[in-house]
Amino acid sequence: MNARESIEHSFRHRIVYPVLRSVFRNPVCQQPVRLDGIKRMLVFRHDRIGDMIVTLPLFRALKRRAPGLELTVVASNANAELAQCCKSVDEVRTLETNLPGMVSQLLELRRRRFDVVMNFVFNQTTIPGIRANLIAPDAVKIGQGPDKYAFYFNRLVKVPRFERHMTEQLAVFVESAFGFQLAPDELQLGIDVPDEQQAKVDTWLREHSLVRNAGPATYGLPYAVFNLSVRESDRGLSEEQAAGVCALLCRSGRFRTVVMFDPQNSQAAAMVAARPEFKSSIVFRTDGTSPLLQIASLIGGAIAVVTPDTSVIHFASAMQTPVCGIYGQDYKGVEWGPFRVRHRIIRAEAEGPTSSISVGELTNEVDGFVEDILSDERRR
Repeated sequence: MNARESIEHSFRHRIVYPVLRSVFRNPVCQQPVRLDGIKRMLVFRHDRIGDMIVTLPLFRALKRRAPGLELTVVASNANAELAQCCKSVDEVRTLETNLPGMVSQLLELRRRRFDVVMNFVFNQTTIPGIRANLIAPDAVKIGQGPDKYAFYFNRLVKVPRFERHMTEQLAVFVESAFGFQLAPDELQLGIDVPDEQQAKVDTWLREHSLVRNAGPATYGLPYAVFNLSVRESDRGLSEEQAAGVCALLCRSGRFRTVVMFDPQNSQAAAMVAARPEFKSSIVFRTDGTSPLLQIASLIGGAIAVVTPDTSVIHFASAMQTPVCGIYGQDYKGVEWGPFRVRHRIIRAEAEGPTSSISVGELTNEVDGFVEDILSDERRR
Protein backbone atom coordinates (compact mmCIF):
# COMPACT_ATOMS: atom_id res chain seq x y z
CA MET A 1 0.00 0.00 0.00
CA ASN A 2 1.55 3.32 -1.11
CA ALA A 3 1.24 6.62 0.77
CA ARG A 4 -1.82 7.79 -1.17
CA GLU A 5 -3.65 4.50 -0.64
CA SER A 6 -2.72 4.59 3.05
CA ILE A 7 -4.19 8.08 3.45
CA GLU A 8 -7.38 7.12 1.60
CA HIS A 9 -7.73 3.97 3.71
CA SER A 10 -7.27 5.91 6.93
CA PHE A 11 -9.76 8.60 5.82
CA ARG A 12 -12.42 6.03 4.98
CA HIS A 13 -12.06 3.97 8.13
CA ARG A 14 -11.53 6.80 10.63
CA ILE A 15 -13.88 9.43 9.25
CA VAL A 16 -16.23 8.28 6.45
CA TYR A 17 -17.40 4.94 7.87
CA PRO A 18 -17.92 6.17 11.47
CA VAL A 19 -19.97 9.14 10.22
CA LEU A 20 -22.10 7.02 7.88
CA ARG A 21 -22.50 4.35 10.55
CA SER A 22 -24.04 6.93 12.85
CA VAL A 23 -26.41 8.14 10.10
CA PHE A 24 -27.57 4.86 8.57
CA ARG A 25 -29.16 2.70 11.24
CA ASN A 26 -30.28 -0.50 9.57
CA PRO A 27 -31.51 -3.20 11.98
CA VAL A 28 -29.91 -6.54 11.22
CA CYS A 29 -32.14 -9.04 9.45
CA GLN A 30 -30.91 -12.46 10.55
CA GLN A 31 -33.48 -14.52 8.65
CA PRO A 32 -33.99 -14.71 4.87
CA VAL A 33 -36.47 -12.21 3.48
CA ARG A 34 -39.85 -13.65 2.48
CA LEU A 35 -40.20 -13.05 -1.22
CA ASP A 36 -43.98 -13.49 -1.17
CA GLY A 37 -44.30 -10.45 1.07
CA ILE A 38 -42.54 -8.07 -1.34
CA LYS A 39 -44.45 -5.81 -3.72
CA ARG A 40 -41.70 -3.59 -5.10
CA MET A 41 -37.99 -4.39 -5.44
CA LEU A 42 -35.16 -2.17 -6.67
CA VAL A 43 -31.97 -3.73 -8.01
CA PHE A 44 -28.65 -1.97 -8.74
CA ARG A 45 -26.89 -3.38 -11.82
CA HIS A 46 -25.30 -0.21 -13.21
CA ASP A 47 -22.02 -1.58 -14.51
CA ARG A 48 -20.93 -3.42 -17.67
CA ILE A 49 -22.65 -5.34 -20.42
CA GLY A 50 -21.36 -8.74 -19.31
CA ASP A 51 -22.49 -8.08 -15.74
CA MET A 52 -26.06 -7.63 -16.93
CA ILE A 53 -25.99 -10.75 -19.12
CA VAL A 54 -24.93 -13.01 -16.25
CA THR A 55 -27.61 -11.48 -13.99
CA LEU A 56 -30.63 -11.92 -16.28
CA PRO A 57 -31.32 -15.52 -15.09
CA LEU A 58 -31.68 -14.22 -11.52
CA PHE A 59 -34.31 -11.68 -12.57
CA ARG A 60 -36.25 -14.49 -14.21
CA ALA A 61 -35.94 -16.70 -11.14
CA LEU A 62 -37.24 -13.96 -8.84
CA LYS A 63 -40.21 -13.20 -11.07
CA ARG A 64 -40.99 -16.89 -11.51
CA ARG A 65 -41.36 -17.28 -7.74
CA ALA A 66 -43.17 -13.97 -7.24
CA PRO A 67 -45.15 -13.15 -10.41
CA GLY A 68 -46.75 -10.12 -8.79
CA LEU A 69 -43.41 -8.57 -7.87
CA GLU A 70 -42.68 -5.17 -9.45
CA LEU A 71 -39.00 -5.37 -10.35
CA THR A 72 -37.15 -2.13 -11.13
CA VAL A 73 -33.52 -2.22 -12.29
CA VAL A 74 -31.09 0.70 -12.15
CA ALA A 75 -28.78 0.04 -15.10
CA SER A 76 -25.92 1.84 -16.83
CA ASN A 77 -25.98 3.47 -20.25
CA ALA A 78 -23.91 0.51 -21.43
CA ASN A 79 -26.18 -2.32 -20.30
CA ALA A 80 -29.69 -0.86 -19.92
CA GLU A 81 -30.80 -2.21 -23.30
CA LEU A 82 -30.42 -5.81 -22.10
CA ALA A 83 -32.55 -5.22 -19.00
CA GLN A 84 -35.19 -3.42 -21.06
CA CYS A 85 -35.71 -6.50 -23.23
CA CYS A 86 -35.91 -8.88 -20.26
CA LYS A 87 -39.54 -9.88 -19.82
CA SER A 88 -39.06 -10.34 -16.07
CA VAL A 89 -38.05 -6.71 -15.52
CA ASP A 90 -40.93 -4.27 -15.15
CA GLU A 91 -38.97 -1.02 -15.30
CA VAL A 92 -35.44 0.10 -16.13
CA ARG A 93 -33.88 3.35 -14.98
CA THR A 94 -30.53 4.45 -16.38
CA LEU A 95 -28.30 5.69 -13.58
CA GLU A 96 -27.92 9.46 -13.56
CA THR A 97 -24.32 10.54 -12.98
CA ASN A 98 -24.54 14.35 -13.00
CA LEU A 99 -25.51 15.97 -9.70
CA PRO A 100 -28.87 17.54 -10.68
CA GLY A 101 -30.00 14.38 -12.46
CA MET A 102 -28.79 12.21 -9.60
CA VAL A 103 -30.73 14.20 -6.99
CA SER A 104 -33.87 14.19 -9.14
CA GLN A 105 -33.61 10.44 -9.70
CA LEU A 106 -33.05 9.72 -6.00
CA LEU A 107 -36.15 11.72 -5.07
CA GLU A 108 -38.23 10.09 -7.77
CA LEU A 109 -37.20 6.59 -6.72
CA ARG A 110 -37.76 7.45 -3.07
CA ARG A 111 -41.42 8.16 -3.82
CA ARG A 112 -41.79 4.60 -5.13
CA ARG A 113 -41.48 3.21 -1.56
CA PHE A 114 -39.59 0.05 -2.40
CA ASP A 115 -39.85 -2.88 0.00
CA VAL A 116 -36.42 -4.29 -0.86
CA VAL A 117 -33.26 -2.83 -2.41
CA MET A 118 -30.51 -5.19 -3.62
CA ASN A 119 -27.02 -4.29 -4.74
CA PHE A 120 -25.82 -6.65 -7.46
CA VAL A 121 -22.72 -4.54 -8.19
CA PHE A 122 -20.24 -6.61 -6.19
CA ASN A 123 -17.20 -4.40 -6.83
CA GLN A 124 -19.00 -1.29 -5.56
CA THR A 125 -20.49 -1.09 -2.08
CA THR A 126 -20.20 2.39 -0.59
CA ILE A 127 -21.96 4.42 -3.30
CA PRO A 128 -24.77 1.88 -3.90
CA GLY A 129 -25.11 1.52 -0.13
CA ILE A 130 -25.57 5.27 0.29
CA ARG A 131 -28.02 5.39 -2.63
CA ALA A 132 -30.03 2.52 -1.17
CA ASN A 133 -30.41 4.31 2.15
CA LEU A 134 -31.36 7.60 0.55
CA ILE A 135 -33.90 5.99 -1.77
CA ALA A 136 -35.50 3.58 0.69
CA PRO A 137 -34.55 4.25 4.32
CA ASP A 138 -37.29 1.92 5.62
CA ALA A 139 -36.80 -0.89 3.09
CA VAL A 140 -34.85 -4.09 3.60
CA LYS A 141 -31.48 -3.46 2.01
CA ILE A 142 -29.42 -6.45 0.89
CA GLY A 143 -25.76 -6.33 -0.06
CA GLN A 144 -22.66 -8.43 -0.40
CA GLY A 145 -19.19 -7.90 1.02
CA PRO A 146 -17.07 -7.85 4.20
CA ASP A 147 -18.43 -6.92 7.62
CA LYS A 148 -17.15 -3.34 7.43
CA TYR A 149 -20.01 -2.58 5.01
CA ALA A 150 -22.73 -4.15 7.17
CA PHE A 151 -24.17 -0.81 8.36
CA TYR A 152 -25.35 0.01 4.82
CA PHE A 153 -27.62 -3.03 4.76
CA ASN A 154 -30.11 -4.97 6.84
CA ARG A 155 -28.81 -8.24 5.44
CA LEU A 156 -25.19 -8.67 4.35
CA VAL A 157 -24.51 -11.85 2.39
CA LYS A 158 -21.06 -13.43 2.18
CA VAL A 159 -20.49 -14.80 -1.31
CA PRO A 160 -17.32 -16.86 -1.94
CA ARG A 161 -15.62 -15.03 -4.78
CA PHE A 162 -13.47 -16.43 -7.60
CA GLU A 163 -14.43 -20.06 -6.88
CA ARG A 164 -17.25 -20.39 -9.40
CA HIS A 165 -18.82 -18.54 -12.30
CA MET A 166 -20.37 -15.17 -11.54
CA THR A 167 -23.86 -16.41 -12.41
CA GLU A 168 -23.46 -19.10 -9.74
CA GLN A 169 -22.17 -16.53 -7.26
CA LEU A 170 -25.20 -14.34 -7.92
CA ALA A 171 -27.37 -17.40 -7.34
CA VAL A 172 -25.79 -17.86 -3.90
CA PHE A 173 -26.49 -14.19 -3.20
CA VAL A 174 -30.18 -14.54 -4.11
CA GLU A 175 -30.59 -17.90 -2.35
CA SER A 176 -29.07 -16.57 0.86
CA ALA A 177 -31.14 -13.38 0.70
CA PHE A 178 -34.51 -15.11 0.22
CA GLY A 179 -33.98 -18.62 1.55
CA PHE A 180 -34.79 -20.75 -1.50
CA GLN A 181 -32.77 -22.99 -3.77
CA LEU A 182 -32.39 -22.39 -7.49
CA ALA A 183 -32.51 -25.34 -9.84
CA PRO A 184 -29.49 -25.73 -12.16
CA ASP A 185 -31.56 -25.03 -15.27
CA GLU A 186 -32.66 -21.68 -13.80
CA LEU A 187 -29.10 -20.41 -14.19
CA GLN A 188 -29.01 -20.86 -17.95
CA LEU A 189 -28.03 -17.58 -19.58
CA GLY A 190 -30.32 -16.16 -22.23
CA ILE A 191 -31.22 -12.88 -23.92
CA ASP A 192 -34.78 -12.09 -24.98
CA VAL A 193 -34.25 -10.74 -28.50
CA PRO A 194 -37.43 -9.04 -29.77
CA ASP A 195 -38.79 -10.07 -33.16
CA GLU A 196 -38.06 -6.62 -34.59
CA GLN A 197 -34.32 -6.85 -33.94
CA GLN A 198 -34.22 -10.48 -35.04
CA ALA A 199 -35.87 -9.48 -38.33
CA LYS A 200 -33.32 -6.69 -38.90
CA VAL A 201 -30.43 -9.10 -38.55
CA ASP A 202 -32.18 -11.68 -40.70
CA THR A 203 -32.52 -9.06 -43.44
CA TRP A 204 -28.81 -8.25 -43.18
CA LEU A 205 -27.93 -11.95 -43.37
CA ARG A 206 -30.02 -12.45 -46.52
CA GLU A 207 -28.42 -9.41 -48.15
CA HIS A 208 -25.02 -11.07 -47.65
CA SER A 209 -26.16 -14.59 -48.56
CA LEU A 210 -25.66 -15.86 -45.02
CA VAL A 211 -27.85 -18.31 -43.13
CA ARG A 212 -28.30 -19.01 -39.44
CA ASN A 213 -26.79 -22.23 -38.18
CA ALA A 214 -30.18 -23.76 -37.38
CA GLY A 215 -31.86 -22.54 -40.56
CA PRO A 216 -32.15 -24.05 -44.04
CA ALA A 217 -29.04 -23.47 -46.17
CA THR A 218 -31.02 -22.78 -49.34
CA TYR A 219 -29.55 -19.44 -50.33
CA GLY A 220 -26.18 -19.03 -48.68
CA LEU A 221 -23.49 -20.19 -46.27
CA PRO A 222 -23.38 -20.31 -42.48
CA TYR A 223 -21.02 -17.90 -40.77
CA ALA A 224 -18.58 -17.49 -37.89
CA VAL A 225 -18.17 -14.25 -35.95
CA PHE A 226 -14.73 -12.74 -35.29
CA ASN A 227 -14.80 -9.88 -32.77
CA LEU A 228 -11.96 -7.34 -32.72
CA SER A 229 -13.00 -4.83 -30.07
CA VAL A 230 -12.11 -4.87 -26.37
CA ARG A 231 -12.48 -2.33 -23.60
CA GLU A 232 -8.96 -2.58 -22.18
CA SER A 233 -6.08 -2.38 -24.65
CA ASP A 234 -4.05 -5.14 -22.97
CA ARG A 235 -6.84 -7.59 -23.80
CA GLY A 236 -6.80 -6.73 -27.51
CA LEU A 237 -5.20 -8.56 -30.40
CA SER A 238 -2.29 -7.08 -32.30
CA GLU A 239 -2.79 -6.29 -35.97
CA GLU A 240 -0.74 -9.32 -36.97
CA GLN A 241 -2.73 -11.60 -34.69
CA ALA A 242 -6.05 -10.29 -35.97
CA ALA A 243 -4.96 -10.57 -39.59
CA GLY A 244 -3.65 -14.10 -39.05
CA VAL A 245 -6.88 -15.31 -37.42
CA CYS A 246 -9.05 -13.68 -40.09
CA ALA A 247 -6.98 -15.18 -42.91
CA LEU A 248 -7.36 -18.61 -41.30
CA LEU A 249 -11.13 -18.27 -40.93
CA CYS A 250 -11.59 -16.92 -44.45
CA ARG A 251 -9.80 -19.89 -46.00
CA SER A 252 -12.70 -22.18 -45.22
CA GLY A 253 -15.16 -22.77 -48.00
CA ARG A 254 -17.82 -24.09 -45.62
CA PHE A 255 -18.64 -20.78 -43.94
CA ARG A 256 -18.12 -17.04 -44.24
CA THR A 257 -16.39 -14.84 -41.68
CA VAL A 258 -18.28 -11.91 -40.16
CA VAL A 259 -16.01 -9.34 -38.51
CA MET A 260 -17.38 -7.20 -35.72
CA PHE A 261 -15.91 -4.19 -33.91
CA ASP A 262 -17.03 -1.09 -32.04
CA PRO A 263 -18.14 1.66 -34.47
CA GLN A 264 -15.91 4.09 -32.58
CA ASN A 265 -12.84 1.88 -33.07
CA SER A 266 -11.23 3.74 -35.96
CA GLN A 267 -8.04 1.68 -35.68
CA ALA A 268 -9.91 -1.57 -36.27
CA ALA A 269 -11.86 -0.01 -39.14
CA ALA A 270 -8.65 1.16 -40.81
CA MET A 271 -7.01 -2.25 -40.37
CA VAL A 272 -9.97 -4.13 -41.85
CA ALA A 273 -10.07 -1.75 -44.81
CA ALA A 274 -6.34 -1.93 -45.49
CA ARG A 275 -5.27 -5.51 -44.76
CA PRO A 276 -5.79 -8.09 -47.56
CA GLU A 277 -6.49 -10.80 -44.97
CA PHE A 278 -9.88 -9.15 -44.30
CA LYS A 279 -10.85 -8.81 -47.96
CA SER A 280 -13.08 -11.90 -47.97
CA SER A 281 -14.71 -11.12 -44.62
CA ILE A 282 -17.99 -9.27 -44.10
CA VAL A 283 -18.19 -6.42 -41.59
CA PHE A 284 -21.29 -6.35 -39.41
CA ARG A 285 -22.55 -2.96 -38.30
CA THR A 286 -25.70 -2.42 -36.28
CA ASP A 287 -28.19 0.17 -37.50
CA GLY A 288 -27.73 2.24 -34.33
CA THR A 289 -30.96 1.11 -32.67
CA SER A 290 -30.73 -1.65 -30.06
CA PRO A 291 -27.13 -2.57 -30.98
CA LEU A 292 -26.73 -5.09 -28.15
CA LEU A 293 -29.82 -7.02 -29.20
CA GLN A 294 -28.66 -7.07 -32.80
CA ILE A 295 -25.28 -8.39 -31.69
CA ALA A 296 -27.05 -11.08 -29.65
CA SER A 297 -29.14 -12.03 -32.69
CA LEU A 298 -26.08 -12.19 -34.95
CA ILE A 299 -24.14 -14.34 -32.48
CA GLY A 300 -27.15 -16.57 -31.92
CA GLY A 301 -27.10 -17.62 -35.57
CA ALA A 302 -23.34 -18.20 -35.90
CA ILE A 303 -21.69 -21.60 -35.97
CA ALA A 304 -18.91 -20.22 -33.74
CA VAL A 305 -17.45 -17.06 -32.22
CA VAL A 306 -13.78 -16.08 -31.87
CA THR A 307 -13.12 -13.17 -29.54
CA PRO A 308 -10.71 -11.64 -27.06
CA ASP A 309 -11.82 -11.35 -23.44
CA THR A 310 -14.85 -9.07 -23.59
CA SER A 311 -18.65 -9.15 -23.25
CA VAL A 312 -18.90 -11.12 -26.51
CA ILE A 313 -17.88 -14.17 -24.41
CA HIS A 314 -21.11 -13.72 -22.42
CA PHE A 315 -23.20 -13.05 -25.52
CA ALA A 316 -22.01 -16.39 -26.90
CA SER A 317 -22.80 -18.16 -23.63
CA ALA A 318 -26.27 -16.61 -23.55
CA MET A 319 -27.01 -17.54 -27.17
CA GLN A 320 -25.50 -21.04 -26.81
CA THR A 321 -22.96 -20.46 -29.59
CA PRO A 322 -19.56 -22.22 -29.30
CA VAL A 323 -16.91 -19.66 -28.41
CA CYS A 324 -13.13 -19.48 -28.59
CA GLY A 325 -11.97 -16.98 -25.96
CA ILE A 326 -8.52 -15.34 -26.14
CA TYR A 327 -7.18 -14.17 -22.78
CA GLY A 328 -4.17 -12.33 -21.41
CA GLN A 329 -2.68 -12.03 -17.95
CA ASP A 330 -5.93 -11.14 -16.16
CA TYR A 331 -7.71 -14.36 -17.07
CA LYS A 332 -10.56 -14.95 -14.63
CA GLY A 333 -12.11 -17.91 -16.38
CA VAL A 334 -13.66 -19.45 -13.28
CA GLU A 335 -15.63 -16.29 -12.60
CA TRP A 336 -15.94 -14.57 -15.99
CA GLY A 337 -15.26 -17.22 -18.60
CA PRO A 338 -17.74 -18.97 -20.91
CA PHE A 339 -20.65 -20.54 -19.04
CA ARG A 340 -22.39 -23.76 -20.01
CA VAL A 341 -21.44 -23.48 -23.65
CA ARG A 342 -18.92 -25.33 -25.77
CA HIS A 343 -15.68 -23.38 -25.72
CA ARG A 344 -11.93 -23.27 -26.02
CA ILE A 345 -9.65 -20.96 -24.03
CA ILE A 346 -6.38 -19.60 -25.44
CA ARG A 347 -4.19 -17.96 -22.80
CA ALA A 348 -1.01 -15.92 -22.86
CA GLU A 349 1.92 -17.45 -21.02
CA ALA A 350 3.81 -15.91 -18.10
CA GLU A 351 1.01 -13.44 -17.36
CA GLY A 352 1.65 -11.53 -20.58
CA PRO A 353 -0.93 -9.47 -22.45
CA THR A 354 -3.10 -11.07 -25.12
CA SER A 355 -0.83 -9.62 -27.80
CA SER A 356 2.07 -11.73 -26.47
CA ILE A 357 0.54 -14.94 -27.84
CA SER A 358 2.41 -15.92 -31.00
CA VAL A 359 0.46 -15.75 -34.26
CA GLY A 360 1.32 -19.39 -34.95
CA GLU A 361 0.01 -20.61 -31.59
CA LEU A 362 -3.10 -18.48 -31.88
CA THR A 363 -4.02 -19.64 -35.38
CA ASN A 364 -3.30 -23.29 -34.54
CA GLU A 365 -5.66 -23.13 -31.55
CA VAL A 366 -8.37 -21.35 -33.50
CA ASP A 367 -8.00 -23.81 -36.37
CA GLY A 368 -8.41 -26.75 -33.99
CA PHE A 369 -11.48 -25.18 -32.42
CA VAL A 370 -13.15 -24.52 -35.78
CA GLU A 371 -12.32 -27.99 -37.09
CA ASP A 372 -13.94 -29.53 -34.01
CA ILE A 373 -17.10 -27.50 -34.64
CA LEU A 374 -17.18 -28.40 -38.32
CA SER A 375 -16.61 -32.09 -37.55
CA ASP A 376 -19.63 -32.05 -35.27
CA GLU A 377 -21.66 -30.35 -37.99
CA ARG A 378 -20.70 -33.10 -40.47
CA ARG A 379 -21.84 -35.80 -38.03
CA ARG A 380 -25.30 -34.27 -37.64
